[in-house]
Amino acid sequence: MGIGIAAILYNFLVGYAALIKGMVGIAAIALVLSAIGLKQGFIYSLILAASAKRYKSGPKPNQMGCDLLLVGLSLGFFLSIFLSIIPIGFAPYLFGLLCLILGIVSLFIFKDEEAKS
Repeated sequence: MGIGIAAILYNFLVGYAALIKGMVGIAAIALVLSAIGLKQGFIYSLILAASAKRYKSGPKPNQMGCDLLLVGLSLGFFLSIFLSIIPIGFAPYLFGLLCLILGIVSLFIFKDEEAKS
């Protein structure tokens, strides 16, 4: 899911995916990798809060979910830079939408398998 979010966010940030605008993606990769390494900061706290599991006693932080989403974001920004080579300006949007749909579907599939066991 992180790959899809990053691809859509990359194209949103650059406006039109052209290789000359790839520095935005490199800066985004640096920020996400910094958040993974330091395990603090705004990006890390935001994703940790968004990926928290909800229980009756309150939300509990989901460290593994946060780390996986951040790794997906860095991979998505990396792939979006290379998708900028394609002369179709909205290629990262299409790729991101496809990855986001696949991520949501797999989330529901694995959630149902987890509930059965």
